[in-house]
Amino acid sequence: MARTMVNDTDSSNPFHTDANLLLFVDDWGVDLAAYLGWPRAQQTITFAQGDGPNSGAITNAKNLNQDIVEILSVYFENITTGLANRLKPRTEHEMQAYNPQWRYPSGQALPTYYILLDGPTEGTVDWPQSQVTVNLPCNEVRTMRIHYIQAPAASSITTNSPIFPPNYHKSAVYYLASMMMLPKDPRQADYYFKLYDLERKRQKSLTSNFRDDAIEIWDHVNLWDQAIAYKS
Repeated sequence: MARTMVNDTDSSNPFHTDANLLLFVDDWGVDLAAYLGWPRAQQTITFAQGDGPNSGAITNAKNLNQDIVEILSVYFENITTGLANRLKPRTEHEMQAYNPQWRYPSGQALPTYYILLDGPTEGTVDWPQSQVTVNLPCNEVRTMRIHYIQAPAASSITTNSPIFPPNYHKSAVYYLASMMMLPKDPRQADYYFKLYDLERKRQKSLTSNFRDDAIEIWDHVNLWDQAIAYKS
């Protein structure tokens, strides 16, 4: 349908190849995931006792999943009791400004920050490989549980069905039409992008079975109820 909208229907000599369009589909999926805050996934990483900063270096930095669009929260769990504390985020640059000596700790302790390290590298998939550590060397074995918004799997010629259900596919048509029209007519491309934006807003406003209907409610925890839950 997007090809028809932009008059790129010559199958023997298309302006955009199918491979080009699949890249646009991937871009659409990531853009929509960031907008909806969905789909969501978890990554669990084991930190051994002593992992973290040590004598000026980072001991056993951990690889993050390469499909993370946005980290929502990070918890540090005791693997025996299950008791956990929520870690606050810092970049390596922020941690350096906050505490220039953080790589030279005086001893092991319970970390309070998770730190995204500088210098992501080329990954094995479409996303960079980033690493994470903590601000103090761990005083015990812990599990880092990362809740995040997940980028949909990349499309291919043989498997090009995105994770989003059919009611969102109209927005993909508008998104592709906008990207396909950009090198030909930027004004028309902007018109199609506005249609895309209106459609994704319309769909988000509807109750969708594939998402948690209360997803935005659960993102705002009632701290009083939380305190009662801990006491009980």
